[in-house]
Amino acid sequence: MGERGETAAAKWLAAQGIELLARNIRRGRDEADLVCKDPSCNLMIIVEVKTRSHAQAWPEARVDAAKAAALLRVARAALLETPRCSGVRIDVLSVNLPTHGDAAFHWFKDAIPVPLAWLQSRGR
Repeated sequence: MGERGETAAAKWLAAQGIELLARNIRRGRDEADLVCKDPSCNLMIIVEVKTRSHAQAWPEARVDAAKAAALLRVARAALLETPRCSGVRIDVLSVNLPTHGDAAFHWFKDAIPVPLAWLQSRGR
């Protein structure tokens, strides 16, 4: 289910003009589903994809404090490794993949705030 959700999310984000840079990156024990770039502002976007198979689910609610901390660590490492990006944002993309019907996407931009100092050091 997770793999299908990530694939659907990557395609959906591409249709929104977001460029996929990498999938399932790991930094130590921490992992991020998608690393993307918004070409309009040169911003790196770390995307946590949460997938469910029925419309009544709220998959985004599964991003807890521990996962948020892990995503911040991954984002910091990715930002340091990618000097060509102006900054970083952490989003959550909720994907509902029902058995029948179309997938539904809910995009939570800036779902996990990054420290302001990270952005100021990049001139953003």
